[in-house]
Amino acid sequence: MLPQLQAAGVKVMVVTVASPKKAAEFVEAQQELPLEAVFCSSDLAAYRALGFYDNFGAALGARNAALVPLEKIRNRGERGLKEMQDSVKNFGKVSPVGLVSGRPFALEDAKAATQLGGAFALDGGEVVFAHRDRAVADHVDLSLAAAALGVA
Repeated sequence: MLPQLQAAGVKVMVVTVASPKKAAEFVEAQQELPLEAVFCSSDLAAYRALGFYDNFGAALGARNAALVPLEKIRNRGERGLKEMQDSVKNFGKVSPVGLVSGRPFALEDAKAATQLGGAFALDGGEVVFAHRDRAVADHVDLSLAAAALGVA
């Protein structure tokens, strides 16, 4: 989807909990997104400012955390399972150890690992699409964000 968005003139930005070093490792491994498009928010301030849920979405309730991923898989069927597999294909190329701290078993890494994300699409500074993950695996359907920007 990234090449399609870029070809349409969409500027893609990614916010990550990772340290700049870990973000650079990820960019090198996946070889699509340029490092200039990655903003590191290891202190999670950007996530709080955007209203993303922390603690695996605990504020939404434990039932939500269990049901949302199952609902996503059921609704997307075989295509959804394939998309989920494709979306994590490069994760094994980058060690999650020391995601924020650069050292194993650090408290800040554990906190970052429980942070949920989301996606926004802006057109001329106006939010035309918003998605906040409600649980693990509640990732955005990028085709909906692209459609909101007029990219088919």
